[in-house]
Parts: sequence; structure tokens; C-alpha cells
Amino acid sequence: MRQLFSLIAIVTILTSCTDENLIESSWDYSGFSPIESHQPFEDVQPAYEFDYWELVKHTPDQPETVQFRFGSVCKEANNPRKCTYNFFRMEDTGINFAESTKKDQTYYYLKSNQRDYNKVWESVDDLKTFLGTIDSEGDALLLAAANGYFFVTDDRHMSGIRKNKDGYDVIGLKIVSTCEPYQINKFLLQIDKNGNVDSSDDVIFVDEMKKCVDR
Repeated sequence: MRQLFSLIAIVTILTSCTDENLIESSWDYSGFSPIESHQPFEDVQPAYEFDYWELVKHTPDQPETVQFRFGSVCKEANNPRKCTYNFFRMEDTGINFAESTKKDQTYYYLKSNQRDYNKVWESVDDLKTFLGTIDSEGDALLLAAANGYFFVTDDRHMSGIRKNKDGYDVIGLKIVSTCEPYQINKFLLQIDKNGNVDSSDDVIFVDEMKKCVDR
């Protein structure tokens, strides 16, 4: 699953303005855990009892890769062979989540199986239906990633998660400008149990005035 968190392999921390430093200094990091580099979505809890589901990464001109899988495909189907054949022939229709801002247009979607029923889950709204109540760290992180945020692993001040009374607080990064400046901001997100994502606080994380990244 690490690829989802590696849209940017190396980031350079540049000095941000005084006001932004004051905003970040007011953030309370107590209780935040770092985003672990090993299987951050392993505790995702779907709203339905699927026999199998998987998170798929699509990159143009390359074979699709499964970033995470759970269960056994078509194990309860009346015709497992036919069900399995149909499952692996399913493709997305171009409505997807967690698109990269790079020109390769990498994106992600989910596929699930329950008895003889196979389904593709593509949009953020689809994902919210798939997850139902946001009741695990994996749910919150997957939803944040689906909304275009990514994470630096093993450093809670760069990216982290903690539980609150209404859901989860998440610290994540997001590309907010791709050309002059090329800018990444760090966000303090509140993700409630219904899957609403509030990104009211953010500070500049990377700001390179003369750099561009093609979409």
C-alpha cells in the first residue's frame, strides 16, 4: 500500500511566512500517532460483509496493480469460475479518486465481490458508501487519500492521526498549485463519522516559485 503514500518521494521543507508558522505552532500534536509505512489501510472496515475487496492502482500504459486486498474472491458464488472471470474483467469508467497531479494521471478505485455480485467503487461518494461509518484509522486515512491528500510515513508532525469524539483528526499533505509556484500545503483535517472532511487549517509545506509539474 506504500505507493499511495509516495506520490512525492522526496520533499524539501522550505521556510514559510511568519503567520503560517504561528498557525502551525497553535496545532496540538498530542495524541497523534505517525502514519506507519506498513499497510496503513489494513484495518479498513467496509459497511458490507464482502467476500473479497481490493484497492486498485491505475497508471496509463502500465498494468494495473492491486495495492491492498482482503478475503477470497467469489468463494461463496454459485458459479465461482464464471464469477471470478467477470470480476477480473471489470474496469473503472474514469470516475475515480486520489488522482495524481502529474501528467501520468495515476488514480485509484475499489472492486468488491459478494457471492455472485461484483462491483466497482470509483468516486469519493462511492467510497463513502463502501465505508459507511468512519470507525477505524484505516477508514479515515483511505478517505483522506481519496480526497487527494498524501502522507509522509513515520513522523507524526508531518503526517499523523488521532481519534476524537466525532471521528478522527488527520495531518496530511496536498498539492495546491502545480506551476509557479509548485506548492504543497500541510493540512489539519477533521474527518467525522459520516465521512465529512473539514480542512480548515493549513500551512505551506513546500513552495518553489520557478517549478512546474505537468498535469
